[in-house]
Amino acid sequence: MPVTEIFTAGFVIVQLGTHDVHDVRQKLLQSGGVRIAHPLIGPDDLICYLETDSPSAFRRALDKEIRKLIDDGLIEHTETMMILAGEGTGYDGTENNPARAAAWLFCDISVGDPSPVVRKLKAVKGIRNAHPVIGRYDVIAYVEADSMDELMQILDEDIRHVTEIKRTDTRLVLMKTTRDVPARAPGRPVGTR
Repeated sequence: MPVTEIFTAGFVIVQLGTHDVHDVRQKLLQSGGVRIAHPLIGPDDLICYLETDSPSAFRRALDKEIRKLIDDGLIEHTETMMILAGEGTGYDGTENNPARAAAWLFCDISVGDPSPVVRKLKAVKGIRNAHPVIGRYDVIAYVEADSMDELMQILDEDIRHVTEIKRTDTRLVLMKTTRDVPARAPGRPVGTR
């Protein structure tokens, strides 16, 4: 969604410990300002995109909503990375039902100004969004594809052509999904037609 007014946004990286990632994800999505919460494969359990209309509302969301989950023992650790741009595109929440293959790309870059890198990333087919951030990484991008093969091609071939990216840390999105499985005729053995 194009943002036409000032907003405050950032990413919250979450470590849970032994709690069910999908249960905590649902609680995060009920928190004020959390637009996206994706379970990840990697050392961190979730990434959340948090957007509010002001810095004070952003601080309130972190201090009241997310801190409550910490106080309740559901979250062990968080790391917040603020988006540096006050313009651009945010997320509208449809990303909570990602494509078959999705990943978050955490990038370290070799240039001071991240804007050209963000523009190059957004031009790559499959990159849904990219933002400059302040924190452990310089840029965070979200990529979706119809298959793991297509996702690997985007990550391995297309992203490598963005020469200003020094290093990437890619986290695959792990979502619970259901799929329709065709029923067999009663009494028919498995593997027969």
